[in-house]
Amino acid sequence: MSCQIVIVLGMHRSGTSAVAGYLHSLGLELPSETLSAHPKDNPEGYFEPQRMVQLNNRLLAALGLNWQSTRPISADELAAPDLAPIKEEIKQYLTETCQPGRKLVFKDPRLCRLLPVWLPLIKQHCQAPLIIHTVRNANAVADSLARRAEQQELAGAAITSRYKATLLWLRYNLDAWHHGRASGLAMHTLSYETFSTSKAARKTLQQWLKNKMALPRSKANTPRPARPQQTSAEWQPDQDWQLLLTHAEHCLANSHTTQASDWLGNLHRLAELRIPAKHQNDPVAPPPEDLVIAATIKHISGQQPKPLVPAGKEHSPKSRWEGSLARLRNSVTKTKQNPKRPQASEDRPEYLFISEHPTSRSHIYRVKNPVDALNRAGHRAAWLTPEQALQNPDAWKHCKKLIIHRCEWSDTLAELYQTADRFGVPKIYDIDDYIFEPALIDQGHIDFINRLPEQHKQEWKAKIARFRQALLAADRGMAPTNRLVEAMEQLGIPSSLKPNGLSPETIALSEHWHGALKNSAPTYSNQPAKRLIYASGTPTHEGDFGCFRNAVADFLNNEEDWGLTIIGALDTSNLKSLLNTSAQVRLEHRPLVEHINLPYELARGTLNLAPLQENNPFCAAKSPLKWFEAAAAHVPTLATQTGAYSENIKSKETGLLTTNTAATSLGISKLALNPTLLPQIASQARQDASQGLAEKTLIDRITWQLEE
Repeated sequence: MSCQIVIVLGMHRSGTSAVAGYLHSLGLELPSETLSAHPKDNPEGYFEPQRMVQLNNRLLAALGLNWQSTRPISADELAAPDLAPIKEEIKQYLTETCQPGRKLVFKDPRLCRLLPVWLPLIKQHCQAPLIIHTVRNANAVADSLARRAEQQELAGAAITSRYKATLLWLRYNLDAWHHGRASGLAMHTLSYETFSTSKAARKTLQQWLKNKMALPRSKANTPRPARPQQTSAEWQPDQDWQLLLTHAEHCLANSHTTQASDWLGNLHRLAELRIPAKHQNDPVAPPPEDLVIAATIKHISGQQPKPLVPAGKEHSPKSRWEGSLARLRNSVTKTKQNPKRPQASEDRPEYLFISEHPTSRSHIYRVKNPVDALNRAGHRAAWLTPEQALQNPDAWKHCKKLIIHRCEWSDTLAELYQTADRFGVPKIYDIDDYIFEPALIDQGHIDFINRLPEQHKQEWKAKIARFRQALLAADRGMAPTNRLVEAMEQLGIPSSLKPNGLSPETIALSEHWHGALKNSAPTYSNQPAKRLIYASGTPTHEGDFGCFRNAVADFLNNEEDWGLTIIGALDTSNLKSLLNTSAQVRLEHRPLVEHINLPYELARGTLNLAPLQENNPFCAAKSPLKWFEAAAAHVPTLATQTGAYSENIKSKETGLLTTNTAATSLGISKLALNPTLLPQIASQARQDASQGLAEKTLIDRITWQLEE
C-alpha cells in the first residue's frame, strides 16, 4: 500500500499546529523530527518537520522572499529553473520519508505559498494527498503575531503592524485556497475558532477523513481553545479593509459554494497585483515595505465589493451572507411607522457610497478615496454595489447620506432610491463626466462616440438618458468640476463641487518614484532621458491627443535628444506616419497599468501633455486628473487652456497653458528646452496638488450640511 498524506494549510498563528496535533493523536505520523515546542508561543508543539521548514525557507529565499513577505508569487517563478537544485533535495526528502504504508501529516504554513512545488513531487511517491485548510480570524492572527514581541526570544518572528499581518493573512489564505482548488484534490476547510471549541466540528473533520482513509485511532486529544481576538470590534479607520477581511474569512469557510468561490476568485486576481508591476523593472530602490502594503490594501479593498455583514452574524448558518430583501423591506416598514432616527452606532456607516464599477478609475477618485478619508477623519463610511445595499438593511439604520456614483437608472436603482426616501436619507448623485446630456452626442461633442457605428451611438444615447434619469431623481448633485455643477443646476438639481483628490498612498508613491527615478538612466529600453509623456486610459483620449499630434511630431523630428512615451491604449498609427525614422525609434508605447502603479510611469517623464478639444462642453467638464497626477510626481504639464485646466493651473507657475493652435513645435521647444522653468513649475505644481488636492483637505465638501 502506498503512502498517504494529509497536508495542513493555513496562515501562521491560525491553529495549524492544533489541527496537525489533533491528526497526530488520531495516529497519523509526523514525517521527521519537528521544531521544538515553545512554552508561550506553542506549548503543545508546532508539529512542523524541521527539514521541511528548512527547504521551504530556502525556496522562499531563492525567490527573494521570506515567510513574512506579502508579495505575490507567480506560477512562472515557482517553475523557474533556479529552483531545480532545491526541488531535487525535496524529492530526496520525500523518497526517504514517504515509505509504503505510512500515514503522514505534513504541516508548514509556508506550504500555502509553495504547494505547487511540493505537490508534483509528492504524487511521485504517494497517492493523492488530502488537504485541510485552517482559517482563523485575521485580527486574532494579527494579535497573536504581535504578542511575540513581548518575548525576547520570539521578537524576531513578531509582526507588530496590523496592516502587514492582515495582508499576510490574506495572501496565505488566498494562496492556500487557489492552489488547493487548482490541484483538484479533496480539501476540507475549517474555522479554527469553531474547531477548537466544538466537538461537532471535530467530529465532522474526523468523519471526512474516515471517508478518505483508514485512521489508525478512533479517538483524538481535545485541542486547546483558541485565544479570543483582542482587537476592538468598533468602527476602525480602515473599516473598508476590515469589512473585506470579515467577508473573506466567511467565504473561505464556505468556499464550497459557487457564490463564495466566485468572490474569492476575483479577490485572488486583485491580490496578484505587484507594486511596482513586473515590467516596471528599472534598477532603482523599491518603495518602503509599509508603503507597498498600504498601497496594496488600497488597491484590493477599493475594487472588491463586500457586504456590510451584521455584527456577530458573520458565521451564522441561519442568515445568508448578503442578507435578504425581505428583511430590508420589513426594516423599511418599521422605519416608516416610527420615523425617529436612531442614534449613530459604532458599527454602521454615516456615509454610504454606491458604485456599480469598482474597477474604474472614477471609482477610485469618487468612491474609494473619499471613503478612506472620511474614516481617517473620524467619520464612518463604506461603499457597496446597489444590489448589496438593498440586501443589507443594517447599512441604512444610521446612514446620514447616500452618495450614488455614476449609476444608471434601473429597477434596482429605483428601489434603492425608494428605500433611501423611506429611511429619510438624502440621495446625492455624484458624476464625473458630462454624460447626462444626450444632445452632446447629436452635436458631435463626444469624440469616441462619433467614431462608433450608428447602432452603438444609439445605445450610448440610451445609456446617457439613464444617467440623466438617475440624476434627476436625486435630491442633490455632486461633481469634481464647476462646469458639471453648473450643468446639474441647470437641470434644477442643487449641486456642490467636490474635486477629485489625491490619496496619501498616491502622494507617497509619487514622491518615492520621483526620487528614485530622477537620476536613473532608462537602460532597459535605450530611450532618451528627456521625455514627453501622455497617459491614455479611455477611448475619449483619441480625440484629445489629436489636438497636439502635429506639434508633438514636429518637435520629436527636430529634437533628437527627446522621446515620447505613450501609456495605455492610444492608437499611434497617425502619429507614426508623421515621424521620421529617428523619431519613430524614440516613440515608446507602455501598457496600461493599475492606477496604484501610475505614479511610476509618470515619474519617468520630463513634460506631461494634457491636450483637450477646445469649444467642447464635454471636454471642458473633465477633471484635471492629468495635471495633478503628474504634479504629484514632480512632472510639469502642458495643457490646453480650457475647462478645469484653466481654473486650476496658473500658467508658468503651476503648469503651462496653451491654445491648440499655439501648440506648435516651436511653442513646445520654448517650454521644454528651458533649463530652469520646468523644474520651478514642477516644484510649485507638486506643492499645490499634494496640499490643496489631498483627499483629507477635501472632506468638508462631502460633510457639508451634515445635520441637514
